[in-house]
Order: sequence, then C-alpha cells, then structure tokens
Amino acid sequence: KVYRKYFKDFDVNVKHILDIINDLAKKEKISLKPLNRTITYHDPCRIGRKNISGPLYLEPRELLTKCGLEIKELSTKPEECPCCGAGSGIRGVESSICIKIGNKLFNHLETEELASSCPLCVFNFRYVSYKNQLDIEIKYITDYVIESIKK
Repeated sequence: KVYRKYFKDFDVNVKHILDIINDLAKKEKISLKPLNRTITYHDPCRIGRKNISGPLYLEPRELLTKCGLEIKELSTKPEECPCCGAGSGIRGVESSICIKIGNKLFNHLETEELASSCPLCVFNFRYVSYKNQLDIEIKYITDYVIESIKK
C-alpha cells in the first residue's frame, strides 16, 4: 500500500516472507525436517496489531509447526503479546526503557529460545540479552526455516 503512494505505475504484489515460505511449503516446493525443540514465539506489533494488510498471527505458528517446533506463548491472545521494548523509537531515545521492557518479557520465558517474525524485535531482544548477559537464543523465524529445510 505504501509503494503505490510513491510510484504511479507500481503493480507488484508485495508479500511478507511468512506468506512466501508458507506457500512454498504448501506447494511442496520446499521440504522441512522436524527440529524437535520447544521455543517461545513473540508476536511483533508490526506483524500483528499494526500490520496494514491485516495481522499475521496464524502464519508464523504454521511455519514454526512445519519446522517441527513446539510453541510456547507469551500471552493467551496473540494481539496482547507484549512489545519487545523498542517500538516507536524508544530504543533510540532511551535504551534503558527498552532494556527494562525486554527484561520483563524475558522473565516470562519458559524456553531457552525466543523467536520473532520481526527483524527489529530480534535485534532488540539480542541487545537486551547482551546487555544483561543472558543465555537466551534469539532467532528470526527464517533462521528456523533454514535450519529445517531439506537440501
């Protein structure tokens, strides 16, 4: 929707990477082997509540399940998942706030791995983990696809 505002003849159907990978898996153009682990999934604001095209709540879970991962949730409702702490430029203005918010979220983890489908959330979670010397593995959702894909 944004591109069409700036380019008059823009006629490209833009999709999120989650949609593309799910389509490839459904059409059996890629095969995913089970990773057999349990992770916690974080619903990013920009992919869920603030996504102009509509929230992507089921798609990331479908993809992670296809990768053979059991998913633990941070909230009973995806639309109520806590923010990573860096939203609205908070990290750039006052990084101590995003660290506090990220720490609060980390306190609710039941696993050693945290996944998100927003690269900014992953970046911030890694920052918070680094600043607090935590031993939590934080991955972007495609990291699991790469690890799971059968070559």
